[in-house]
Amino acid sequence: NKLFNKDECAIYQDHYIEYILQTSIGFAGAEICRRICGIAGVKEIRNITDVVLKNKAEDMALNAGVFMVENFKNINRIQDLIVKISDF
Repeated sequence: NKLFNKDECAIYQDHYIEYILQTSIGFAGAEICRRICGIAGVKEIRNITDVVLKNKAEDMALNAGVFMVENFKNINRIQDLIVKISDF
């Protein structure tokens, strides 16, 4: 006897890949928030000399990070994430 038949194995693989994607999105969101709010900062944003532009970049990154942390379990495809955070 096999542990999984072919169809069950495919379903398990799909769920596992979705779990990895969602977990990665949540972790990445937390890392974005940590980098924006932390001491180290983000070199690419820290080097922006225009204060208004710098604040906007920080806000966009922080909003995207918070969204990712709060919604990672609702995102099933990377394309969905891209669409959602492109509005920030």
